[in-house]
Amino acid sequence: MPFNGVDEISMATAGNTCKASPSACRFTAAPRYTYQYFLANRILGEAYLNCTRNQITDRRTVTWTEEGFDSISQELNRVKNAHSVDQNAANTGADEPNMQTTSVNLGGNPNMFQQAAAGFQRNEGNPNLGNTTNPFLGARTTAKVVDPPVQPGEASWIEVQASRENVEGLFRSTAANTAITIEASFDFPSGKVPDRLYERSGPLTQDEKKHCLTERPLKVTPDNGGTRALMRSGDAGDHLVRTPVSPSGRETKTVPVTTAKP
Repeated sequence: MPFNGVDEISMATAGNTCKASPSACRFTAAPRYTYQYFLANRILGEAYLNCTRNQITDRRTVTWTEEGFDSISQELNRVKNAHSVDQNAANTGADEPNMQTTSVNLGGNPNMFQQAAAGFQRNEGNPNLGNTTNPFLGARTTAKVVDPPVQPGEASWIEVQASRENVEGLFRSTAANTAITIEASFDFPSGKVPDRLYERSGPLTQDEKKHCLTERPLKVTPDNGGTRALMRSGDAGDHLVRTPVSPSGRETKTVPVTTAKP
């Protein structure tokens, strides 16, 4: 919520003050409401089915992106989408060319991003804003090579538990003749604590067993019984079959995944 003294004003008006220069405002994080946490697991990519009679170690690269969110960008977008009119018609938020928080922008504003990053570092015990092991990240894309072993007759997929930073605090204008304050909150990917990767696996569902049958290169079993065998032998090709993940309908086990060695 933005204020001029004790009077509530629009986010666009307050933002115009802070975005004027990197030193136009100073951000102070509230230690009580600034903390690290992990999100719930989410699935990355597809499930890999082992339709063979052999264990297969599957080496592949998984890539995922963590986005940052902040209350300032959200308020500017809300005003823009609602076509609201500020006290000044030019300050509706519609003049913001890019309101998405990125690795260098806060609501399309690099100066406020720098102010927030500096306040975050001071709260981290880095008052001189020197090199840090926990950078303020508006967004992060990570790629890891994994090589989980997939047992015969099982489906396997990778899940990520993303590490996040929650930060709340105040922007305050630094000019002597202004008293602009902006209450702001941030939720962004952690630059210090790595995300956790897990392999989740379990027996094939009925639909996945049918999928294995369609991938089998031989039309019938050797006894010509007119039915296809579910499991392939090694000479039929030791590779996994990809399919959309269907976590339900089976008991699964989860094990941590470490990055594969080159």
